[in-house]
Amino acid sequence: DISLLNDLSATQQAADAAAQAIRDALANFDENAKQNLFYKKPITTNVSSINATFAKENIVDGDLTTRFAAPDNGNTVTVEIDMQKETALDKLFVLEYIGPEGTTRGNETTIEVLQDGSWNKVIDKQSLTANVPIKAETAFDLGGAVGSKVRITFNNTANNNKRITIYEISAQAVDQPALDTAPLEEKIAEAQGIDGSRY
Repeated sequence: DISLLNDLSATQQAADAAAQAIRDALANFDENAKQNLFYKKPITTNVSSINATFAKENIVDGDLTTRFAAPDNGNTVTVEIDMQKETALDKLFVLEYIGPEGTTRGNETTIEVLQDGSWNKVIDKQSLTANVPIKAETAFDLGGAVGSKVRITFNNTANNNKRITIYEISAQAVDQPALDTAPLEEKIAEAQGIDGSRY
């Protein structure tokens, strides 16, 4: 309870504990602001997975060993993720499984964000990272685009019968405004100066 920092009858131990709680909260602030916005959010795809092992939910499960795979009878996969609230988006990351051909199956990737009922195109037909072994991560800068849903379309123009296979898609919000820590730091200094033996 940080109110202890204003209580001169509080013991030194209690005041120190309150001060440490504030430090911990400050230390976690940046990390919490950068959490994965897509983690376990509702997701749809325009094609079904090949079986339950490769389900669409694997795309947002936070597990980098599971993946989504659809039948290789086409070359396009569209993924829609519902963040369930409007958010300003900073970065979006795609972790792709690289098949035996040794290159991306998303060489035309388009990203759209839904705001006020309209889809706004943020990334247009850009390629994912190509020519890497097994797993490849691509980061897209969404430039603060605001919306409640994200739609990503992966098109494989190199092979009409190979769809992308995805380990994970994640996203981060734009940095929250800087927290003014000066008042809290003052309270911490006050707490450190309390001599519990005097009260």
